[in-house]
Amino acid sequence: MRKASVYILFFAALLPAHSISAQDKIAEISAAYGATRFVQSFADPGYVGETDYVDSSGEQVRAMARLTGFYVPGLVVAYQGLSVASHSENRFGNTYKINGYYSSFLHLSAFTDSGFVRWHVGFSALATFARRTSADEAGATSTSTAVDTRLSQAYPSGGVTLFAGAPIRFSMIFLNGDANLLYGWLRLQAEFETDSHIFAPAFEMLNHASFGKGLPNFVQPPGAFAFGYTYKVEDLRFGGRLGFVLNSTQGFDNARVTFADRLLFEFSVAWRLKINE
Repeated sequence: MRKASVYILFFAALLPAHSISAQDKIAEISAAYGATRFVQSFADPGYVGETDYVDSSGEQVRAMARLTGFYVPGLVVAYQGLSVASHSENRFGNTYKINGYYSSFLHLSAFTDSGFVRWHVGFSALATFARRTSADEAGATSTSTAVDTRLSQAYPSGGVTLFAGAPIRFSMIFLNGDANLLYGWLRLQAEFETDSHIFAPAFEMLNHASFGKGLPNFVQPPGAFAFGYTYKVEDLRFGGRLGFVLNSTQGFDNARVTFADRLLFEFSVAWRLKINE
């Protein structure tokens, strides 16, 4: 207990190095683009008891505003769009198809500091649009856009950040504004900050398939390791994230997914504006 208290006091002593005056208002506006692969498995027609898969591109864009000192201690507003492309392949005379879709992700949360703990509380909502094909009595087919209720839902979001104002900090946040929508709704992250650099290794887990009837399923949840890096140039920040998916959509169903189809990549840019009253 005494040893733990020493660590807490040590990190708390670092907080003034990056503290923000109560007179300051900080607005950080950012945009990001991410790319990954969407994987859908099926029973392998060529091997008994094995699983194969088809994949297509998944792209994610983000616009986010992080406001400090405006009306509430901290406010995060974000929009993300996730696009999964349609794709089909023929295997042993069978056609396996990925039905593409587009998800809009809206996020609003507030954060406040209490000692060395920063609390995050808010909500996130997904609205997913997909293409559906219908046929008439004559056999003619037509396609239209519809809301996929299986992938449209609102969720509470929140979590904690320890030593938020220190150069070394730790966070665990569910459905943050910059969440990985395919493979990582819950992010456990450590950050190491210097004058010009931020290093952020993270582990991400859970996605929409993890919530059967509203309760999380922790049996073979999707998960990914990611490493983030940010370079600061005055009021600009340039960032990138490279990740590797361990499991997808409840564990790939034992499919042998190649290394390239497991990669995650993201590039971001942010502008930090400080307003003195």
